[in-house]
Amino acid sequence: MPLSTFIPLLHEINDAYEESVTLFATKPPSKDLGFLDPKSPSLDITIGSRDLTIQQSPSLLSSPRDGETTVLWRVTPLFATYLSHPENPFFSHGVLSSRSTVLELGCGVAGVLGLTLGSSGRVRGYFLSDQEYVLKLLRRNLEENTPPPAAPRKGGARVKAGTVVRTLAMDWEKDRITREHPVLKEGVPFDAVIACDCIYNEALVEGFVEALEEACRELSAASRGMDGGSRLSEEAGGEEGAKPTLAIIAQELRSPEVFETWLERFHRSFHTYRIPDSLLTPEINSSSGYSVHVGILRD
Repeated sequence: MPLSTFIPLLHEINDAYEESVTLFATKPPSKDLGFLDPKSPSLDITIGSRDLTIQQSPSLLSSPRDGETTVLWRVTPLFATYLSHPENPFFSHGVLSSRSTVLELGCGVAGVLGLTLGSSGRVRGYFLSDQEYVLKLLRRNLEENTPPPAAPRKGGARVKAGTVVRTLAMDWEKDRITREHPVLKEGVPFDAVIACDCIYNEALVEGFVEALEEACRELSAASRGMDGGSRLSEEAGGEEGAKPTLAIIAQELRSPEVFETWLERFHRSFHTYRIPDSLLTPEINSSSGYSVHVGILRD
């Protein structure tokens, strides 16, 4: 089982205060909230060998409807670049693979992780979620940065379809994450729920952790067999037994108070681990002001 070799590599968290002190001891001073470039309507970034042009909406930053999701945060391309390395532990230990299905919470307008893992074929299915008003620009970024499908082979031979990439409206405070959701009816378990920089004030903590709990409970292998009849379930072929859906949280370290509030709440619901700096790239380790935590939902 992949987790049997993956989890021993990680640093287990038993005390939120000690973890906060450890991480913030070497953290560089924060310059701002964490946006890559909050003034530009378009950003050119490179993830691995892929060049992406991301459209964003700086004018909505001052909007009363959580305008922070309309621009790209620094941690997201850093985490995407990290996941694009074949030697990163999530892929090298088989926790994620070309047969995995992933849900992202709070993806924002950029869709960088969906483009890195989804449209590149590194995973089998990638589902991006955020509030309804985010989706129009998100879908534009996905469409404009996704290569066209391969042409049919000569002689009419069938070409295997690419990764399934879906978008769905999801408001943590209003919507339930359940298999009854029309976009989440794929008949396979989700291997991971990913979130990048979704905790930047204490008011978000409770709803965010509850959404993670619900996603990891409702979308796990234990909650549903692989009998959905979808293309994903057919490709899965029943090769996996019941295993937990991991919560993977990448974030910039800004406020020790907010971080500790989140970690205390998260730890009540999840067995909590941190990817040690030795397994991270220098750009996304604690010395650079970032962290990546993994959670397994408690029984």
